Amino acid sequence: MAQKNFIRLDKVSKTAHYESVVTPDTELINGHLVNLGTVLKSAEGETVDFEFATEGQGFDAILVPEYIDKGYTDYKITEDSVKAGKPARALIPEKGAWISINVELAPGVAKGDLVTTGANGLGFKKAGIDDVVVGKCTDIEFYPFVGNLAVIRFA
Repeated sequence: MAQKNFIRLDKVSKTAHYESVVTPDTELINGHLVNLGTVLKSAEGETVDFEFATEGQGFDAILVPEYIDKGYTDYKITEDSVKAGKPARALIPEKGAWISINVELAPGVAKGDLVTTGANGLGFKKAGIDDVVVGKCTDIEFYPFVGNLAVIRFA
């Protein structure tokens, strides 16, 4: 199972654009930040090639969940993943959109911090002087059965 990852889509336009991304050899988890590439034709339909975003740089899309009933009771909503070779959903965020992500994917980020892409394209970190700012942490709040969430507004 994947490491702890949880994203809540707080204020995302109902007309927001999503892409399907796939990789043949890597498990994907919510909170991976990616840069999109070319459109691929596959058995699952149209998917888009991608690279994980570079730490401290910008990104095109963020992998977000499709929380559905998995058909069994021991499913952990905080440890969701997409197996290698299967398509995952990537949100192309608009300026001003808000998401909340578990603090384990935003280590050291506090309310009021400007944020950038985290290590290995996973989650967020506090932006340094030479980093590309991708958003701002507007709050840290508790969410039942998940824990603390960093509320991020995209720049």
